[in-house]
Amino acid sequence: MRLICGCILAIVIAFAVPQVVEGRQLSQTYTLTIEVECIDDARNFINGLNGYNVDSNVIMGGQRHANIVRRVDSRMFRAVQEELREMGEVLNESENARYVGANILNLDTRILVLTQEMERLSVMMAASESLEVLIAVNDHMSSVTRQRDDLIGQRNGLRSQAESSVIHINLVENREDILPIPPPSFGNRVSNSFSFSVNITRSFFEEVLVLAARVSVPLAIWFVVGGIVFLVFGRRAKKRRASNEVT
Repeated sequence: MRLICGCILAIVIAFAVPQVVEGRQLSQTYTLTIEVECIDDARNFINGLNGYNVDSNVIMGGQRHANIVRRVDSRMFRAVQEELREMGEVLNESENARYVGANILNLDTRILVLTQEMERLSVMMAASESLEVLIAVNDHMSSVTRQRDDLIGQRNGLRSQAESSVIHINLVENREDILPIPPPSFGNRVSNSFSFSVNITRSFFEEVLVLAARVSVPLAIWFVVGGIVFLVFGRRAKKRRASNEVT
């Protein structure tokens, strides 16, 4: 019975949905890398187009970059695409489209079957007088409800993908007023080499002094201890010789 109801629903939806909506059930993704004269002007231009930015960031440096992720109405996708191409020189672009209409239809059918199952369980709960049966039916109702809510979330996600396309925009700034860094002169190279040699030599002697200090401390301690031991044993030896002479 459930299979028959599902098939009937699928046929009804297939013939009831207009062809215009059927053609819009595409998940479209477009990636564009374009060279522009000014990042700021390009971002202002993009913000004036259809849709809204999901993510946006600018990378600073000698040549600035910007990455923008924008969602646009699928019906305006082609128009926005052409307007973006007019901003500057297109370096790279790619497009991907995936039909999600069949998945949406399948989810609609499964959601309807689960909704009918929930209605049947509600009738059983109302008619049952056994506590055990009520508990079992309630547990099954909770499971069916979770399954239907999960399917509804998946369907809404696919519908959102079909209604709004995602555009990844990579902006590369190419401004003529950015001058290249000149190479260092011969004098600068000699000065840098001399400074480097001096720094290396100073570092070497500093390490030698540190090593000498580390070695001299334990040697000094051993020298002091050895001197004390020598004095102690020397005095004892003198006392022994003196006592021997007396005897």
